[in-house]
Amino acid sequence: MANETNVSEKPSTIQPEDRLWYAMMGAPAMTLSLFWMGWTDYPSISVWSPIVGSAFFGFGSICIFISSYMYIIDTYEVYAASALGFMTSSRYCVAGGMTVVGVPFYHNMGVHWTLTILGIISAILTPVPYILWKFGPVVRGWSRYAV
Repeated sequence: MANETNVSEKPSTIQPEDRLWYAMMGAPAMTLSLFWMGWTDYPSISVWSPIVGSAFFGFGSICIFISSYMYIIDTYEVYAASALGFMTSSRYCVAGGMTVVGVPFYHNMGVHWTLTILGIISAILTPVPYILWKFGPVVRGWSRYAV
């Protein structure tokens, strides 16, 4: 088992912000893929176009998840389990709420506009990894539990 003395014996030379590189690649890929899938879903366009767009969505979401988990672990070290628990619980609550909202939203707005609105939300959130990479030490300074 690792205890506090074992953790502090080998200080890491990698800053938590260095873990955001994957999110910095994945966030634009996710935004691009949402617009791509939303506006290539026509009968006149090959079915392969939205499928390729969904591959970019998968790439973006995996990059963002892995990067955010690594960032949280490196930021909170001994408190990482609590931080990851909160992050996962929040994600599940949002996902549960979206299942209630998502079906009527798709029925009323249609695939094109639903994915466009999600793409706009994603575009608004795309700069977050870049902002954290630039101002991460300042943001971490606001927490008494962060490294």
